Order: sequence, then structure tokens, then C-alpha cells
Amino acid sequence: MGFTGRPVADSYSGFECDRPVKEQLCRILERKPRRDVHFWVSHEHRLLFLRIPKNASTYMRALFAANHPLGQGFDAAAETPREYRLRTGQCIPATKRTIHRCRHYKTFVVVRDPMARIVSGFLDRVVKKSVGDKPDAPQPRFYRAVSRFHGRKIDRNTITFQQFLDYVLAKPDKRRNKHYRSQSHFLGRHSFDFYGRVDDMHHTLAFVRDQGMSTEDFRVKSSKRTRYAAPRAHVIDRPARATAHELNRYDHFPAIADFFEGASLERFIEAYHADIALYARACGIGTRRVIERY
Repeated sequence: MGFTGRPVADSYSGFECDRPVKEQLCRILERKPRRDVHFWVSHEHRLLFLRIPKNASTYMRALFAANHPLGQGFDAAAETPREYRLRTGQCIPATKRTIHRCRHYKTFVVVRDPMARIVSGFLDRVVKKSVGDKPDAPQPRFYRAVSRFHGRKIDRNTITFQQFLDYVLAKPDKRRNKHYRSQSHFLGRHSFDFYGRVDDMHHTLAFVRDQGMSTEDFRVKSSKRTRYAAPRAHVIDRPARATAHELNRYDHFPAIADFFEGASLERFIEAYHADIALYARACGIGTRRVIERY
């Protein structure tokens, strides 16, 4: 998606930018994207942000919208950008085509602890969605595929993290759902000026402030917050083998580290080793220190 800068009367999303950069972006947007990646662009601040699912994308989209000239009436703490559009009819221009690096633009991305990301993906996308009739819940074909893989019937109430993880790890990375696909897939060969972290957004906010964005008193309306117990403090002894129904019985979930058992952790590290190295570099630590948390 792309958020653009100052309004003028010509055709490119209704906004102006430096003519050479504008022509370059137009040419790029006409190409067929090679990867399932979305960049958000703010010409006003000369910023390009790579959106990775499950990596503070809701927060960053609201921040870009709040700093857009058309978002002056947008209150991120009270509504989402979509709710703002439905309320006002004011649509901040966006594109689903890929935008590659542009000269003179600062580029940044926010990465996440891979183990925390996969557990969060399971809890947010599968467990929480197993209750009620949520429109974005996994379709029956997802459970049929998991059932075929394990050779037994598994449904939205009986699925466990271990079954989910085994199924995900057996698929080639490019065929995984975007919420479970490796972060490295989205980065491809791109390098960035700044690598932020989901677990420490302070440095990311400082970076965008340096580029002219306003972050003062910025809060986001969100229903996606997940509560976790302290390690080994939850009543469920083996979270990896607890069903979605069992996990939903409590107002908080077991600690992320408690979802991993020895063999499954080893297989996950092997499959997502590039993501672990990426996160370790963003933290400025070695990969061993990331793994030792689990």
C-alpha cells in the first residue's frame, strides 16, 4: 500500500511529488509484482515502509494515516483508517502494487521475534477466531488440509499448536499463509536504512520523527492485544497440545516459550533460521541469545 503526499490536480493518486521520483514510481507501479510484498510510501516525509503481516502493521498504517494531509480529522485512538474512511468518505490513496526502493527516500521495516510471531499468528488467526462466526476466520478448507496432513479429523475446536506448527513447517515457505510465512520472504534482497522491532517500538518512532512525522500522544485503537502468563505459570501444563477450545477458556494465554517443546523448537529454528538471524541483527545480539529464551 502507498500513502502519498501533497495534493495537486494531476493524475497520480491526486498528489504531487518530485517529478523524476513520481515518474519512476509510476513506471514501477505498472510492473507486475514478483513478490507478495506491500510498501507504504509517504512522499511528504520521503519514507518507504515495508509492511510484514503480524509485525505492527496495524499500528504503522494508523501512524501513516495520521500523518497524511487527508488524515487531519483522523484519531487513531478512536477509529481505524478503514472506520475513518467509512465515516467520512475520505479515502487515503493506496496501491497494492509493489514499490521498490527510491533514491533519496529513507526505507525502514519492523521485524519480530520469529517464535513470538508464529505463536501470535496461531492465537490471533486460529484460536481467537474459533469462537463465534468471525468473517475472517480460517475457512473449512484450512481444517480439511490440516486433517489430511495428520490423517485424522481436526476442527476449529480441537486443533492444537503442535498440529498447526507441524502443518506449517511441512509446507514450502512461499505456500504458507502470509501471517506464517517467513519475514525474510518479504524482505527478499532489499536492504533498509532502519530495522525496527515490534517489541521495542521506541526506536522506530524516534526514526520516523527524525523524518518529520508526528508521533506525539499517538495511540492506536486495537482489539488485537494478547495477554500472556509468566513462563510456566499458566494452569495448562503443555500448551502445545492444548486444543483451541481449552485455550479459549482463559482470559490470558500461556507464555510464548511454553508453546515450544524440544523437537518442535529444533525444527522451527531450522525452518526459520534466516528470520532468527534477522531479528538478532535488529537487536544487536547473537542468534544464540535469541534461541536461549526458549
